[in-house]
Amino acid sequence: MYQSKLTFLLLKRLLVSAIIIGFTDNINAQSQLYFQLLDKWSSEIPENILVDSILKMPYDVMVSDFAKSKDWLQKAKKTSLISNSRDKLAEVYQRLGIVHYLQGTYDSSTYYNLEAIGIYESLGNSIKAGTVLCTQGYQSKRRDLSEAFQFFRKGLKILEKSNATSELLAAYDNFGVLFEMRNDLDSAEIFYSKALQLKTTLNDSIGIPYSLNNLALIAILRQNFGLAKALLDQAYNIRLVRNDQFGLIENTSLYGDYYQAVKENKTAIEYYLQSNAMCDQLNYLRQKHYNLEQLLVCYESEGKFAAALKAAKESAVLQDLLQREQNNKTVIELEQRFKVAEKDKSIAELEKETAEKRLYILLIGVALLVVFFGALLIFQINKRHASNLKNAAILTEREAGLKAVFDATESERKRIAKDLHDGIGQQLSGLRLGWEGLEQNIRPLLPEQSAKLHALNTVLDEACIEVRSISHRMMPKALQEKGILAAIDDLLRKSIGITSINYRVEHFRIDNERFDERIELGLYRICQELIGNILKHSKATDIIVQLYKNTNQIIMIVEDNGVGFDPAIKKDGTGLKNIESRLQTIGGAVTWERGPERGTVASVKVIVASK
Repeated sequence: MYQSKLTFLLLKRLLVSAIIIGFTDNINAQSQLYFQLLDKWSSEIPENILVDSILKMPYDVMVSDFAKSKDWLQKAKKTSLISNSRDKLAEVYQRLGIVHYLQGTYDSSTYYNLEAIGIYESLGNSIKAGTVLCTQGYQSKRRDLSEAFQFFRKGLKILEKSNATSELLAAYDNFGVLFEMRNDLDSAEIFYSKALQLKTTLNDSIGIPYSLNNLALIAILRQNFGLAKALLDQAYNIRLVRNDQFGLIENTSLYGDYYQAVKENKTAIEYYLQSNAMCDQLNYLRQKHYNLEQLLVCYESEGKFAAALKAAKESAVLQDLLQREQNNKTVIELEQRFKVAEKDKSIAELEKETAEKRLYILLIGVALLVVFFGALLIFQINKRHASNLKNAAILTEREAGLKAVFDATESERKRIAKDLHDGIGQQLSGLRLGWEGLEQNIRPLLPEQSAKLHALNTVLDEACIEVRSISHRMMPKALQEKGILAAIDDLLRKSIGITSINYRVEHFRIDNERFDERIELGLYRICQELIGNILKHSKATDIIVQLYKNTNQIIMIVEDNGVGFDPAIKKDGTGLKNIESRLQTIGGAVTWERGPERGTVASVKVIVASK
């Protein structure tokens, strides 16, 4: 009875606090109220209810005070271990992984993430396991980008298969960051846009600024500074209304990035210093370390070597605190540069009389060297230019030859398909109709030949079907009438749908849109080659084909879970050569990667323009 009463009182108090927080929408108010409630009631309520209250801690509250969050999470960990409550223990580990990552203790964050993944998998909670796999992929991006992609692809595949919308909000954003680090801005923009679309639909005021900032960084990299500033302002205003202190720290630093990109270093320095002052208040070391690195660059660009040296030293101290690799090369270089500048100044004052003569001799020597090396450089440039023109002509001729071969091949296929359909196909259809009439007249006269007559009729039917099938394979009807998406769907249905292999087609920003005929045909043939190779060699049980379109590119990804292969070893294969040759003629490129667990991921990109 006593425990039930306490439980009721706690839930009532938490409900009141939730109402207050909902009206204030103030993160500081949330944090103070939440920790005050935990302090007040922790000694009077049952431990299992206390653990539930700790795990209900909002994300904004958790990151507002790392020390308090870790203390309460450690208490929840101890209670969950004693009670053998594995589902709660996994959630505690998951939250500890986030807190340690934000504090820069990456070894601890990795330990807690892997522990959480193991428990979730043992409990069969695939959505939670997929979420933490994506988290671990994102957190390991700066240590091992290839490993980060492996973790992330595995987790994202689980979340998409489970249709876990709320978990996909952050996953799409973070996956875009990995692509951005790999300098694949097109793929990054696609995932940032998908995340923003989901968050806007759900009115997620916490998540929307993250997606806006990510898209702003893409715009900065593309030097679309007007769009970048508008996106940053929109994100900042949302966080200002919510009084999201950590978010405001990040956005203030992003303003520094923006002004650094537009070559306004003095304004950038002001924003980085403002962000650092906020970092000191909240002990946000990871963001402060980034700001110091950018301040170093800005100070150097402005010629303020003393200030740059100070920023470099502070950055090195933070590196030690964050347990990163120590590298004082920048500090040493700045110290040397600063000392040399002071020493040169003293020497110049002491040797003022002899400096002019030395300078005169030096200028003559430099002038001679400039003339010599200038002539040599001009010779090399002319030679290289001639070589480049020759190579470009050879490459153009080779590409023109390949294009002519493929165009001639496809043209011949069209002709043969048309002849088969309109010529032999029509003749066989006419012959079949004539034979049916003749069969009806002969059957009463020769009843003993009925079986043979029926067999001949069956042969004619099969011949008609085979001619029609060959005609459609040589020039797909779906491609001509409906476009690339319908043609690929038809290809998979006819080639894989009759097998036990699972497959699905995903698309984004592509419905019934039509593109240049050569590009549609080229992508279809490449997909046909990839699917054929998978069926022949991979031993796969799952195949995914994805079609995306951004501003001026169409991206086709074909992924399987088969045995995989090394394209560097099999680069002389006919199939790979056919794919690369076709891509040369339509201005495309292909990359090969290992799948999330096994198999192969082929990514094809082609520049397109809608019809």
